[in-house]
Amino acid sequence: MSGENEVRINGILVKVITEEEEEFDSFCKMMNGIFDIEPLDERIANKYKVFGDAIELIANKYFTATPPDLVQASEKLWLGALYAVKEYFLHFRILSKCYSYKSLRRMVKRACTGELAVELFEAWLFAEDFHKYSYGSINFPKKDFEPRKVAVENFIANFLQIDEEVGSKAAKSMIADSENCKSSKGTVQLGGNKFDYDYVVS
Repeated sequence: MSGENEVRINGILVKVITEEEEEFDSFCKMMNGIFDIEPLDERIANKYKVFGDAIELIANKYFTATPPDLVQASEKLWLGALYAVKEYFLHFRILSKCYSYKSLRRMVKRACTGELAVELFEAWLFAEDFHKYSYGSINFPKKDFEPRKVAVENFIANFLQIDEEVGSKAAKSMIADSENCKSSKGTVQLGGNKFDYDYVVS
């Protein structure tokens, strides 16, 4: 099969040596969110083309399962928030390529202004916590899970709706930060869509 066990990671073609589909799927899950990945194996690729509302629906499916799968729900909530930030700034041709809470927080802070600024930034911190929860770094009770889940779902919906003028100012501010933002042209695939970029935030 063409593309079997192959994936592009940040544009580099990688062949995963395994005969088990589950192992390849696990590899893609591990890389997803850390790097920009594009599975070329048709058996797996469709799992990584969900985006926006679809990710929220998947997170809710795991949360309402019997018993609830909070680890999977956490992973999807984190990915939804991460993708929202990446997609928003890609519209201004800026790519966040560094997997760093500090770098992503900087991007979120610059885009969040006005009445929702505090609420959105707090929700982003919840998204970071869900990421840590998904790999066992932290834990919190289910009663705290649901309100944080709602906050992150609102973040995903609202961040992408931030006014274009605000985003343009944030983008210009980031580009002016020559220490953390470098000129670099390319194309990246995110959520099944391709975006061109002119700058990369480290």
